[in-house]
Amino acid sequence: MNSVDLLGRRIHPAVLSVAQQIGPNAIRYAEKLLGDPALVMNLFEQAAATVSEALEKKARLRALAVRTLTAYLFRTFIRMAGQERRKEARLKQKARRYAGRQVPWREVVRAETLILVDEVMRESDSNARNCASLSGRLAYVEEGFFNKLTDEDHVRLAVLLAKKAYDEGGCPIGGVIISDETRLIVGKGHNTR
Repeated sequence: MNSVDLLGRRIHPAVLSVAQQIGPNAIRYAEKLLGDPALVMNLFEQAAATVSEALEKKARLRALAVRTLTAYLFRTFIRMAGQERRKEARLKQKARRYAGRQVPWREVVRAETLILVDEVMRESDSNARNCASLSGRLAYVEEGFFNKLTDEDHVRLAVLLAKKAYDEGGCPIGGVIISDETRLIVGKGHNTR
């Protein structure tokens, strides 16, 4: 176990000592709940850092000390694991709800067209930017078109790329990277196995 959690918070030496004592059993228990050992370890370190912060705050405020550090750490960890389990259950429920929905092919084509037009616009000179040739048709793009795309449009593109990855037999992972300054797409992709 590390003396610093994933967020960079220090773990008090007393909490670290207790964490090393109860760690194996607590982690084994939480792995049965969540299944992912890396996630469980990160949660355990976060719980230890949270308990360390609570101890330091109690000391500053001269509040009553924690009676049993072992139980306090274990309860904090199990509470965090339970929250993570509920979050995963909600995500799985949403995934099941949307799994059967078919994305209309025209939306996929429109998304890929937008991405292609964006790439052409970024890599062309100013004359070519006024007119982009796509699939044998001319598509006229007004100046600033891509600056008008909302975050929802960008997320929709990422979801459609994930759908494309899934249709190709891979994991449904897609992403679009947007420049904060220009609001243009600077990268996009999907899982290709």
